[in-house]
Amino acid sequence: MSKITDGYLYHVDDKPPVGKSLILGFQHVLALLAGLLSVPITFCASLAAMGYTVEATYMIQCSLFASGITTIVQCLGIGKVGAKLPISMGVDFTFIVPGVAMAAKFGMASLMTAFIIGGLAEALVGSFLFKKLKKIFPPIVTGCVILTCGICLLATTVIYCGGGYGVMGTEEFGSLKYILVAAFTLVVILVFNRVFKGFASAASIFIGMVVGYVLCIFLGWVDFSSLADYGWFSIPLPLQYGLEFNPTVILSVLVLYLVAISEFIGISSTTAFVSTGRDATEEEIRSGMICDGCGSAFSSLFNALPNTSYCNSLGVIAVTGVASRYVIAIAGAMLVVISFFPKVSAVINLIPYPVLGAVMLVIVGGVITSGIETLHSVKFTQRNLAIIGVTLAVGVGFGLNSTALSGIPFLLQTLLSGIPGAAIVGLVLNLVCPRRPEDRISDENAAAETSA
Repeated sequence: MSKITDGYLYHVDDKPPVGKSLILGFQHVLALLAGLLSVPITFCASLAAMGYTVEATYMIQCSLFASGITTIVQCLGIGKVGAKLPISMGVDFTFIVPGVAMAAKFGMASLMTAFIIGGLAEALVGSFLFKKLKKIFPPIVTGCVILTCGICLLATTVIYCGGGYGVMGTEEFGSLKYILVAAFTLVVILVFNRVFKGFASAASIFIGMVVGYVLCIFLGWVDFSSLADYGWFSIPLPLQYGLEFNPTVILSVLVLYLVAISEFIGISSTTAFVSTGRDATEEEIRSGMICDGCGSAFSSLFNALPNTSYCNSLGVIAVTGVASRYVIAIAGAMLVVISFFPKVSAVINLIPYPVLGAVMLVIVGGVITSGIETLHSVKFTQRNLAIIGVTLAVGVGFGLNSTALSGIPFLLQTLLSGIPGAAIVGLVLNLVCPRRPEDRISDENAAAETSA
C-alpha cells in the first residue's frame, strides 16, 4: 500500500457498515451539491437573460437524478463501463457558456440532441481511440482549457454577486446589500474551510450556502409561495425538450466533448492517485471515459447538461481518510432519492443570487487554481510560453466578448470562443509548433516529475 493511503480508514474496495456508509456518503452529497446546483441554475438564469425560459427547478431535479445514476455506475461498474474508483460524477460547467449561446439561437431540442450524440461519441472514442487521444491532450493543453473555463465563468459569477441578471442594468445592481450578503457568505465558507477540520471543512461550501440562504430568508428576500406549484413526488421523464438534429450544433458540441474528455482524464487520474496512491491504469481511465460518455448521453436524455468527474470528493477523501468507492456509490443513490422530490429542487432554486455568487466564487476559483496547477507541470520554455499565451488570449478574449466574432458563421463563432477556442488553438499549436532540443528535454523532465 502506498504511503499516501497508509493512514486511510477505508480503502477503495472496503465496505464500511451500512450505518457508517450512510453518514460518510452524506458528506460527499454535501460536497457535491454546490456544484450540482450551480450548473443548472447558472445555465437557466443565463438563458433567461437572453429571453429564453427553461424551468430551472425541473433541470435541477433531472441533474441530481442523472448525476446520481452515473456516479453509481462509475464507482461500481457494469461490465466494461465504469472505472470502479471513488469518482463522483456531476453536470459539467464546461457546457454552460457555449450551451447557452446555442440554446438561445437554435433551441433546447437541438442542444440536448447534440449532447446525446456527443456522449455516445465519447463512449466510442473511449473504447477504440483512447491511446491516441491521450497523447494529443498533454498538460499544456488541458491546463489552458481548465483555466479558460474558470476565467470565462467569472463573468457570470460577479453578476450574481451584484444581484443577478434580474436587476442588471438598474440602479439596484451592485448595491451594497447584495455585496455584503455575498461577502458574508464567502467569509463563512472560508472560515469553515480553513479553521475547522473534518466534516465541517469538507462541507464548508454547502454550510456557507445554507447560512447565506437563511440570512436572506430573515431579510425577506425569499418568497416561498411558488412552492405550492410543485408536487411532493415525481420521477424525471426523458426527452422533455424533444429531438432535433442540427448539424451546426452537433459539430460544435463534439468539440466541447473533446474538452470534457481532457477534463475527465485529468480529474480521474488525480482521483486514482489520491485514493490508491498509484497512477490510474489504462483500463480504469478507458472504462471511466466510456461511463462518462454514456452518462452524459443519459443525462441529456433526461433533460440535463452532460456529466463529468467532480474534484469535490477528492477533498473529502483526503480529509476523512475514507476512499471507499462504495461510500461514493451510496452518495449517488442519495442524489437519486432527493431528485424524486420536486419541492426540494424548488427550494434550492430560490437561493438568492448573491449567495450563489459567493459559492460560485469559491468553485470557479477552484477551477482556476486547478488549471494553474496543471500548467505547473509544464516547463516554461519559449515555445510553451507562446502556446500558453496565445491559447489563453484566444479562449478568454473571445469567450468574454464573443460579439467580436459576430461577422463569421455561428459554427466558427462557437469553435473559436471560450473553452472550445482554447481547446482547438492549444491542440493545434502544440502539434504544429516545432520542438527544439530544450523543449524535448523539458517535456521529458515534466513527464518524469508528474509520474513521480
